[in-house]
Amino acid sequence: AEAYYYGRGTAVDYDKAIEWYKLLALEGDGKIMNKVGMFYYSGKIVAQDYAEALKWFLMGAEEGDVNAIGNAANMYNYGWGTAQDLPKAFALYKEAAEGGNETVWNNLGVCYINGRGTAKDTAQGAYWITKAAENGNAAAMNNLGQLYEKGIGVQQDSSLAYYWYQKAAEAGNADAQKKLGW
Repeated sequence: AEAYYYGRGTAVDYDKAIEWYKLLALEGDGKIMNKVGMFYYSGKIVAQDYAEALKWFLMGAEEGDVNAIGNAANMYNYGWGTAQDLPKAFALYKEAAEGGNETVWNNLGVCYINGRGTAKDTAQGAYWITKAAENGNAAAMNNLGQLYEKGIGVQQDSSLAYYWYQKAAEAGNADAQKKLGW
């Protein structure tokens, strides 16, 4: 699959690459299932098809791949390839986050802060957003700045708000850059 995808030792052939990736995935490899899902999500080597992407993400999730679980959560959260289902998105974000998928920590925190798919719990939201921000997630850094600015789930602290906005801006977050007047 990789030989056809990257053109290693042969010409690049995306049709053969996706065929081989699917065969490998169907042997029960959740990571490869997630990769196939990403191809359909992005439209990179096959026609973009959110419903097909979700199918592969859910297959990967069944195999326990935390990235596939997080990607399936995004699909339900935004209603891509399926009807929007916020409780299902929240449950999947939680499963992925607790399974070690660092990329969904901010999303899970935002769900808690806004009561999106779950009961509103600002302390839990602040916990997950802080965890993501401390791990280098620029969007989470900006969100944490907002929490400190407004005192949501944390003690209001303008110095810490500025600190997190600054970190987010330095990490390339456009909202933080705008907030700071960059």
